[in-house]
Amino acid sequence: MKNIIIDCDPGLDDAVALLAAFGARDVRVLALTTVAGNVKGPQTAYNARVIREVGHQNEDVLVSEGAPRPILREPVTAEDFHGSTGLGGIDFPEPILPLSGEHAVNTIIQLCRDAKSKPLTLIITGPMTN
Repeated sequence: MKNIIIDCDPGLDDAVALLAAFGARDVRVLALTTVAGNVKGPQTAYNARVIREVGHQNEDVLVSEGAPRPILREPVTAEDFHGSTGLGGIDFPEPILPLSGEHAVNTIIQLCRDAKSKPLTLIITGPMTN
C-alpha cells in the first residue's frame, strides 16, 4: 500500500483526482494539503473538506490549509472555468469535519518525519507554493 499526501488547489480537476485516489485499492491518502490556485486559498481548503466527505473519508485524512496566495506574484485563479467556488457551482452539503489546525507545510514535514523509512509519496496537483 502506498502512502500519499496530495498537495492541491481543489477545483473540478482536483476533485476528480482526489476521488480517484480515495477509491484506489493500493493507495492510502494520509492528507490533503491545499494551496491557492484554481480559486483563492481559503476556498481550496473548504473544497478539500467537501471532497473528503463526498469521498466518504473521515478525519484520518487530514486537510491542512496552506499558502493563501503565491509568494512572488499576484494570484491568478480560474473561476472562469471552475466557477466561483471552484466546484462548478454544484451545491454540496456544508462539510462537518474540520481542518487539521496545522499549516500545510507543517503537515507535510510531520508526515515525512513520521514515515521514517517507509515510502511516502507527495503528489502535487496545484501550484508548488507549499
